[in-house]
Amino acid sequence: MLDLVNKTLNKLFGNKSDKDIKELTPNVELINGYFAKYAPLSNDELRGKTASFKDRINQATKELQDQISSLKEGLNDDSKEIFEKEEIYEQIDKLEKSMTSQIEEALTSATKLLILNSPSNPTGCLYDRSEMEAILDLAIRKDILVMSDEIYEYLLYDGSVHHRPASFSDEARDRVITVSGFSKTFSMTGWRLGTLVANPTIAKAVANLQSQTSSNATTFAQYGALAAVQNWDQSMQAVQDMLVHFDRRRLLLLDGLNAIPGIECLRSQGAFYLFPKVSSFGLSSEEFSARLLEQENVAVVSGHAFGADGYIRLSYATSDEIILKGLSRLQNFCKNL
Repeated sequence: MLDLVNKTLNKLFGNKSDKDIKELTPNVELINGYFAKYAPLSNDELRGKTASFKDRINQATKELQDQISSLKEGLNDDSKEIFEKEEIYEQIDKLEKSMTSQIEEALTSATKLLILNSPSNPTGCLYDRSEMEAILDLAIRKDILVMSDEIYEYLLYDGSVHHRPASFSDEARDRVITVSGFSKTFSMTGWRLGTLVANPTIAKAVANLQSQTSSNATTFAQYGALAAVQNWDQSMQAVQDMLVHFDRRRLLLLDGLNAIPGIECLRSQGAFYLFPKVSSFGLSSEEFSARLLEQENVAVVSGHAFGADGYIRLSYATSDEIILKGLSRLQNFCKNL
């Protein structure tokens, strides 16, 4: 097995020195150290380290989608309606953040779980503390759970502050299920390693389902994440360095979009997305996205996928060169509509 690994490394890295290969492939040592065997559902060492940065960590899982699926399966048959709330799009023309009254109007007797995502995908919007507190008060009053998706919690701009609803009170801590992960902050998008923080009853139910669906997270991926939290100051400095480039690209894309006649885009506060309005061209989001791909080879995500027709999602987690090339093609496309 080790011979196969070495042959693969030689193909991948060619004439690089042993030192270069070691820096590029830190997990090979873990494989050699027998950390490639089946692991428990979560790594106790990783859980312990993560707990020093989170309030109470109960589960390290393969990916956030698994966590959401597990929670849906855990609801009673008459409680399968999930009210997902990244934005209430009734006022999407102004991209306004949802007010508590709008959320309350959307609730029904079957609603058991409210999903918050701040900073938000796809808009990059961020909820301030007063908005979060009002939503939590509503959840407590209506006796519903809150899942707080905080995967972009460290990707913030313009002095924005992320607020964790589970930290607001003891009652909030028991009611809020916090999900996050290592993919975005630590650029581990292929590692599929997430975290879930919840009260013990919910955490145990999720763990029971998780162990029978996707099983355990990959062992050496857990040790890679452990390295990130063990060297927290160094990791956060790397994140801040990354944010300098993200911020520059955010503004580059924002200015470029707003310079195209017919496109309107608000300034995001977090994550690495912009959500421009393109409805003035008279096309649905799906038609706009499909034609843009076919005619200009530019791929975007249709706002229809987020319940917001008339918008498209763009990511600036790429190079300046690609952003400028994409803007040029988008401008040419819009000019000829």
